[in-house]
Amino acid sequence: MKKLHNKTLQVISLFFIVMCLLGQQDQENQHEQRREERNRNRWHWQMPVRVMDEIGVKAGMMVADVGAGEGYFSFHLAERIGNNGNVYANDIDNNALQVIRDRCERENIQNISVILGKKDDP
Repeated sequence: MKKLHNKTLQVISLFFIVMCLLGQQDQENQHEQRREERNRNRWHWQMPVRVMDEIGVKAGMMVADVGAGEGYFSFHLAERIGNNGNVYANDIDNNALQVIRDRCERENIQNISVILGKKDDP
C-alpha cells in the first residue's frame, strides 16, 4: 500500500509540474499574441513603410534607430536594408534592448547591432 501511495504522489507531482509548465507556456503565448496585436495596430498609425520611403531607406544602408525601445522600427529597418546593411538599435533601457537581442537570436537576424546608451550620454 505504501508503494502505491508513493507512486500516486509521484504521478500527482508530475501532473502538477506539467500543468505549471503548460500554464507558463500559455501565459507566454498570450503575452506574445498581445504584443503582435499592438504591433498590428501600431503599423496603421506609425506607417513604418511610408516613414522608410520618406527618409529614403534603401537596401545596403547603415541606419540608426535612436530610442529603439523593443525594436519596432529596428526590425522594419532590418528587413528593408537587407543583409548588406546594418541597423544600430540604441536605447538607454537594457531590458528593452534585451527584447531585441532575444528576437534577433530567435529569428536569426544578424543585421541589427544593439547599443546600450547612458542617461547622460544616450
